[in-house]
Amino acid sequence: MVSPSGLVSGSVVRIAKTTINCIFGCLKPVFNFNFLFLTKRFKNYMQEVIVVIETQRAAMHAAGDRV
Repeated sequence: MVSPSGLVSGSVVRIAKTTINCIFGCLKPVFNFNFLFLTKRFKNYMQEVIVVIETQRAAMHAAGDRV
């Protein structure tokens, strides 16, 4: 006997996978066309995020040292 919660979570996972596959299937031509542009932009974005995280971490350490 399968529990209702297990059945529901399995269905949700299947629906999510199908939705994701559909989205990527639809976007694939656009993604291939813009791949280099997107990767360059994404890399720049990630570098900015890392800088912000490092800055916050340094600020938290400095605040922790003062306490």
